[in-house]
Amino acid sequence: WYQRRVHGRAKWNDTERFYDGVIAKRNDDNTYNVFWPQWRNQTENIKFDDIKRPKIRVYKKGRLRVRDGKAGIDVTCQPKGIVITNKGEQPDMEVNDTLVGINGQNLKGHMPDEQAKIWKENLLDNVEFIVERPRIIERRPLIPATDSQAIYFYWKKNRHLLKKPATFNMTYEDKFAPRFTMECTLEYKDDRTIRVEASARSKREVKKLVSKKMIQKLADDPEVQRYLEPLAHAKRKATGAAPSQPAAKRVKTESSGRPHHEMLQEKAEKAYDMYLKLANAGDTEKATKKYKEYESTYKQYADEYREYAAKNP
Repeated sequence: WYQRRVHGRAKWNDTERFYDGVIAKRNDDNTYNVFWPQWRNQTENIKFDDIKRPKIRVYKKGRLRVRDGKAGIDVTCQPKGIVITNKGEQPDMEVNDTLVGINGQNLKGHMPDEQAKIWKENLLDNVEFIVERPRIIERRPLIPATDSQAIYFYWKKNRHLLKKPATFNMTYEDKFAPRFTMECTLEYKDDRTIRVEASARSKREVKKLVSKKMIQKLADDPEVQRYLEPLAHAKRKATGAAPSQPAAKRVKTESSGRPHHEMLQEKAEKAYDMYLKLANAGDTEKATKKYKEYESTYKQYADEYREYAAKNP
């Protein structure tokens, strides 16, 4: 809700008093400039914790306690009514309540002198009043469900440090193999860059893998650490919700309990990752050997998968 020109309530200076205002600007240090319509001026660098948004307002009736001609409360007059800053011993009032009516008399939309006059004329024991009470609904913390979403949340929290959101670029694509290699990059304003790379057989899977690697790279950052447990919980929940394979479609597996073609796929991926590292390091001879190993393993995988698909249409 902190987009520009949005109404809310903010704390004024070092007091504990909140007034209606308009968010005029968001600063680079995650503070805000608030414009006060009733005073036609602005306060700069207000912290986010000192800003509230009244979601809805409710109206409450109560009875005023008056002793020796005094109510024993502190108030401030505003166009919307008389705001309670110290409720004293009034049981039916709360701090930040707005008195909008007393003894049938309206207090909204009057000048402070007129409000004070109406208040004094109706300052009687057990007189009925109406207050407008803001109901604050606190914003829940955002919990990511995937690694790529956690990277996006990390950027939103650190926009003052990062140049732009994380970029995902496909650096290698072989549609006939098929094989995809993706790179994820985070660029900081101090010219520091974090870059990770991953490979997989599908575009969806390669983005999952490269996002996971980036989260592992950022694991020491406190902003990321608070996402790790919710992420692990979300992944466990998603895995547990997946339906089990019907007994009629089970195939022969290795001693680990996995289909043979899946193990060959994993072996081929590891061989290809090693090939990329060797090629980037300039070791042409070893890179060529590793690529031949990858081709051989991938051919075995393709044969095994065709056999598996034929048995499990």
